[in-house]
Amino acid sequence: MPELAADPAVDVVRVPPPGAPEMPDPSTPAPPADDVPRRPRFVPLASRRFSVEIRQQMAWPWQALILGVALLAGMAISAAILIAAGIAPKDLLNEFVVQTFFDKQNFEAVLFQAAPMILI
Repeated sequence: MPELAADPAVDVVRVPPPGAPEMPDPSTPAPPADDVPRRPRFVPLASRRFSVEIRQQMAWPWQALILGVALLAGMAISAAILIAAGIAPKDLLNEFVVQTFFDKQNFEAVLFQAAPMILI
């Protein structure tokens, strides 16, 4: 183990722990740098800046139309999945409308689960 000098003008010698890779000697010259500029590594999402715009100036009929189309699309996709799973198509109206909106317990469950989305 190297000895430490008592003179404060002398640098302190740091000894790596056993098994650590050896550090390069600082007195050796660094390898020559390439003069060719390198392209930065391509990162798909970091190369662009995305932003979400809130469109508060949209007219209420357009908002109602978008909401209605979204609800119909969601119900159509859900109906297709339920029919593929073996549910009779005549029972879908009962499940989607009657059991959801006219049964107190189911209506409360829907409102409870939708509350976080409504608050946002």
